[in-house]
Amino acid sequence: DLTGGDGPGGDGNSYMLGSRRATHKEIPDIKNINERATVVVNIWVDRSGAVTRAERGLGTLTANPFYINKAIEAAKKVKWVPSADAPELQIGKIKYVFSPE
Repeated sequence: DLTGGDGPGGDGNSYMLGSRRATHKEIPDIKNINERATVVVNIWVDRSGAVTRAERGLGTLTANPFYINKAIEAAKKVKWVPSADAPELQIGKIKYVFSPE
């Protein structure tokens, strides 16, 4: 279930992990974007709220490894609300939208 969490922000980015909210959102550090790209990152989050694994997910609308790698790097730094009741590893996703200024 990927509903709940923090839906799309004004920037088009969204953070989804069941009912858990992101306490620290990391935005990929990319300057001078010259194309539009959407990267969906599947994430595995432990009970403490740390992302333990992140990989490219379905819905990614670019083949450019630069954007994909930057999105995965950023996703690994996102922190979530700790939950003792959560599964040992809870699966969610983060969508990053890159667009020219």
